[in-house]
Amino acid sequence: MAVSVHSFTRALTAPDLWLRRLHGITVEVTDTGLPALHRTTEFVDAVVHYRGERYLLAMPLSREGMFHAEHTLSALDRLKCPSLTSVRILRGELTDEEGNRQDLILQPCPGCSFEEAATHALKAELQKALDTLQEELQRAGFVHRNLKPSNIRWDGHRFIPIRYQDAVIGGDPSGDRKGFDLLRARLDELGGDFVSDFDAPYNPAPDLKGHLWVGHTFEGLTCVRDKEGYGYVDDRNQPVIPSQYLWADDFAEGRAVVERTTGMGVIDREGRCILPMMYDIVDYHPEESIFEVRRGDLWAEFDYTGQPLTEFAPRGQKTLNE
Repeated sequence: MAVSVHSFTRALTAPDLWLRRLHGITVEVTDTGLPALHRTTEFVDAVVHYRGERYLLAMPLSREGMFHAEHTLSALDRLKCPSLTSVRILRGELTDEEGNRQDLILQPCPGCSFEEAATHALKAELQKALDTLQEELQRAGFVHRNLKPSNIRWDGHRFIPIRYQDAVIGGDPSGDRKGFDLLRARLDELGGDFVSDFDAPYNPAPDLKGHLWVGHTFEGLTCVRDKEGYGYVDDRNQPVIPSQYLWADDFAEGRAVVERTTGMGVIDREGRCILPMMYDIVDYHPEESIFEVRRGDLWAEFDYTGQPLTEFAPRGQKTLNE
């Protein structure tokens, strides 16, 4: 696994060039203007904003780290624990300077920080929320193994742990006891009782049963993963577009980018093909109703209906409708 923090940083600063699907993201930066990175032995991550939501985007730094994350996250789908967010592995999302592709991990990062929670909620409410979180994780058999303030978010109603790369499913529940003790001690240090005025509730994945993975709902359709692949269901959990894709994105303005073994393409809300699944990259700009697609080393633009706006050419060169 040839990966580097430099490749990750470069992708965050120029996502349209180095990321496969997450075009248009913005990354939170330090005072120096560089991406604010959080690094452990096995992973590096950053907070990014994508389609109006806040996420953690993480990259493994070793094969062992990715192997452990895949094992844990595959089991996470079955837990249905309300205090855990959905996590998605983006296959081949990052491309390095040699053309190698690297998997990334995308996880919602809701609400505000652990410290900020003390300025928005009563201490008794926060202490009770920690008790609830501990009970729910124990009931689910989920051991985080790295509980600390920087890995906890407050959504206005509950604490949400993030960064599951070190977690164990079915481990000894006492493994998080020390972490919870430290979190409670930190609450005592923060001091003060405050009136709750924070109104940014975490919007968890819908409670849709019978799927390996459930995403968030956009335009009345929820992306799900079953053993047959990715597809879409409505709010009654009825299939709208059968699970058949190697990968699928959320709907935006009535269009969704999907992928088969033949390549990436675009479908509408009825599952009809707008762009055939034959491209290396499909980047949708819903605000302009334009698709940018890559085939080999050449790029072209298509309109909302799938009609070409430009011929295929090196990126930046347009030959139609200029």
